[in-house]
Amino acid sequence: MTLAITGEAAEAIRTILDAHGLPEGSGVRIATKPGDDGAEGPNLALTAETDPVEGDVVIEEDGAVVFLEGAASGYLSGKVLHAEAVGDDRVNFVIQTG
Repeated sequence: MTLAITGEAAEAIRTILDAHGLPEGSGVRIATKPGDDGAEGPNLALTAETDPVEGDVVIEEDGAVVFLEGAASGYLSGKVLHAEAVGDDRVNFVIQTG
């Protein structure tokens, strides 16, 4: 089982990559951030990247590409990545339980 991506999240990812002018095959990378894990799980960072890092799990869904760091992959297994628009130019990504 892996991370599922909603249509809203896929659209937001495609928009982010287009805005950064990244080539086809690029994606967003979700990785753990250094620091204390909270009660809800590890701190996660999302960045736009042209290629996965060795050991990343690559997910392609609805035209969006996500690179999951190994540690993040284990935590996100069975969960859903969703996106919610905030104003005209921001988006919040939300991890939901499957």
